[in-house]
Amino acid sequence: MRTRVSSKLLAAMAWMAPGLYLLAGWQLAAWGLGPSRLPGPLATAVLFVESAFSDPIILTQGGGAFGFAPHVLSTLLHTSAGLLIGVAGGSVVAISCSGNRIALTLADSIVELTRTIPPLIFVPFVALLFGSSSAVETVSVALYAGPATAIYTLNALRRIPPDLLALGRLLGAAGWRLTTSVQIPAVLPEVIGALRVIFSLGLGVAIVAEFLAAPSGIGRVMKFAISYARVDLIVVGVVWAVVCTVLFDLLVLWVSKRLFRWCSPNLS
Repeated sequence: MRTRVSSKLLAAMAWMAPGLYLLAGWQLAAWGLGPSRLPGPLATAVLFVESAFSDPIILTQGGGAFGFAPHVLSTLLHTSAGLLIGVAGGSVVAISCSGNRIALTLADSIVELTRTIPPLIFVPFVALLFGSSSAVETVSVALYAGPATAIYTLNALRRIPPDLLALGRLLGAAGWRLTTSVQIPAVLPEVIGALRVIFSLGLGVAIVAEFLAAPSGIGRVMKFAISYARVDLIVVGVVWAVVCTVLFDLLVLWVSKRLFRWCSPNLS
């Protein structure tokens, strides 16, 4: 019993250690730079709570009377929409091309080309196309998530052991049945692991799009804070972005463990 308790305690300490190191480094940096350049964790936590549902700067700049809350919700909703569109589109393209060698080669060459293009390069063009609307962040995230998902899916499809495909055909699977019964289950562990990265980077793309053109969102509040040189409010925005990233990550883990149990050991 004592050994089991000690192992759980060590596991909890190992899980908490990165966060504690981050907080300690943050506090040391705040002491070195001063509160005007970098507020400490405690001051940020206080402002985080105070500005969650009411903040005078957000109100003055036309961001509403309810603080960060509606902007965080806007970021979550539009980022989720863009991720769903991009991930679904990228997955469908990759899987649809997997059964045809010519289509697979063509899709692979196009996707490899997009790999060399920075994902944020599309944001200004999307802003020009859609103007100051919430579609900017959704489309920008979708344009990033689609090619990224296709890249990971195509790489995972190429790494499926030929023996596994041969066994599927031997058991009578062919065409779409081979795709749904063999290929998709085989690539899911790798693709789901990649989705955790895509979701976190997609949130960053959304915040940049909000800063440039969107009428609401965490990035928009950061733009308000820059106008007043409020570093503390910018740091609170960063904390909200981290919270949103953790929520996305936990959601991916929860869905994978409920729907794709064979993927769970690879995601722990």
